[in-house]
Amino acid sequence: MRHWIDGYNLLRHLQLEKGRSLEQARARLVGLVSGAGVRIYFDAQGGGKEQRAGVEVVYSESQSADDRIVADLRSGGGGGITVVTNDRELTNRCKQLGAAVIGCSDYLQRESKPRSTRSQLAPDPARPSGVRTKVELDEWLRLFGEDPTKPPA
Repeated sequence: MRHWIDGYNLLRHLQLEKGRSLEQARARLVGLVSGAGVRIYFDAQGGGKEQRAGVEVVYSESQSADDRIVADLRSGGGGGITVVTNDRELTNRCKQLGAAVIGCSDYLQRESKPRSTRSQLAPDPARPSGVRTKVELDEWLRLFGEDPTKPPA
């Protein structure tokens, strides 16, 4: 299963732009969703693609990120793709092309489960054995309302 993420939609859902520059917020999002099979789309002039932390980052050039997602689905077919967005219009367009769609909260809930429950995903070559940094773990704990100083129950 591959995940294509509506980048600014998820970024705003997590409120990552607060107290950060746009570039810092994008980098933070990439770090949070790093893993094999993840592609994040951002609206941005200049366009292009890059790899960061095992994530393919796509800048939409002269079109919106939504339109770029739809164009990429049209060119490759929607089978095996899950688009992550809360945008209703994008949801409808992607479903018409055969892609599955999940909301931001559902995606985050699925991805916060231990890697052992997600054995269908290939390991991320940039992160052997799914290892995360302390900063990333603290950020996930903060986002999901858990206290990192409290011992496990």
